[in-house]
Amino acid sequence: ISSVDEIDLAALMFQTGYLTIGRYEPVTKHYHLDFPNQEVIEAFLETLITHFAKINSLF
Repeated sequence: ISSVDEIDLAALMFQTGYLTIGRYEPVTKHYHLDFPNQEVIEAFLETLITHFAKINSLF
């Protein structure tokens, strides 16, 4: 990876512990990701809202 912009966000969050495996569906072989606790949920949502508020202000 030559740039931080090229890192897959879901992979990064899983590798750093900000996402965990919530459940696994063996029939479809799908993993459902979840947040490990309320603190991480709130921090993620705050960052997401701030990001989209900045984008929205450009229009």
